[in-house]
Amino acid sequence: MRIRLDVLPSLLIIMVRRAIRRLRRKINTLRNVMVRLGLARTDVGDVPRRWDKYNTIIDALAAQVSDLRRRSAEQKVAFEALAVEATELRKGYDGYRGAYENCCGELALAKDRRRRLLNSLEKSRNDERILPNGLAGRQLCFMHIGKTAGTSLQHALFEAMKGTAIFHESLENFDEVSSSEISLNDLVIGHFNYQHTAKLRPDRFLLTFLRDPVERVISSYYFLRTDSPISSYSRRAIEIAQGTTLTEFLKCDDPAVRMVTENYQAKAIARDVRPEYQAAIRDLRGEAERNLSSFDFVGIVEHFNEAVASLSLMVGIDLTAKRLNVNKIRASAPPVSSSDIESIRQLNAVDLALYDKARSLFERRRALSLQH
Repeated sequence: MRIRLDVLPSLLIIMVRRAIRRLRRKINTLRNVMVRLGLARTDVGDVPRRWDKYNTIIDALAAQVSDLRRRSAEQKVAFEALAVEATELRKGYDGYRGAYENCCGELALAKDRRRRLLNSLEKSRNDERILPNGLAGRQLCFMHIGKTAGTSLQHALFEAMKGTAIFHESLENFDEVSSSEISLNDLVIGHFNYQHTAKLRPDRFLLTFLRDPVERVISSYYFLRTDSPISSYSRRAIEIAQGTTLTEFLKCDDPAVRMVTENYQAKAIARDVRPEYQAAIRDLRGEAERNLSSFDFVGIVEHFNEAVASLSLMVGIDLTAKRLNVNKIRASAPPVSSSDIESIRQLNAVDLALYDKARSLFERRRALSLQH
């Protein structure tokens, strides 16, 4: 048990005072007994002298208590000064540790960039690498929008373009990478957004896939609950999804959740899905439709096999895509209520319009290819 030093002298004084009171009661009791027994007056008169002796002892004890209190106060001041000094040392230590961790992080990023650059340079200088004929030397760039069967397609592209220079990185790395580094690569794949296309080579073949917005939102919810990797922009949505039902998730106004549930595909194609970039989008539908027209190929997930076959013909490579990253929890989940479906539709009016436009264009092209 810890005893506070600032209250110790007070406790001693209280104890001494209680002892004095008990001693006085005993002296009075003794004096009364002696009087009743008829003892000599001289014997009774000896009691005050003893009383004076006790008083002297008590005064000495009080002086010691006062001195203890004074020293306790000095020690308290010293302890407080030490506590302040320890706090400053802790701040300094935390600062140095934070700086060290930042340096380690920057060093790791630098090593990662160096590894990517050397790998890309080595492969780009390989004259024996085989590039698809349909690309005519263009850079193949796949904007993988989350939960649009992109994992299945990217594995098919990796297999078909084995031995070429490939850049496959996270969204955060697309923020950091330079256009000169990306230009070294034959295939660029990742969860990048349209604003990152400025870093791609001008001679490129840009493709993406769109999915029915209702299905994409539902799939994203179950993915966040079970399989989603944690990143700086997905951590909050993952935490909320794991603690809510689909209905509650759709009603949540947290920006990290709205990023997932509201017009995700349109935001990715207009500029960027992350909340901090939304203020820069003045006309979501207009900008998304205008940017979508700059894509060389837009596949539809609901026609996945046909889309992959069309893409194979366009770029001149044999793509064999298997459906990967299928969420097992979603497959066994109960049917989504009609009210939840309606909520998703209301949140994704722009996505629905963009998807309908892309699907109509895809179906017209498919019909024309069948005629020929």
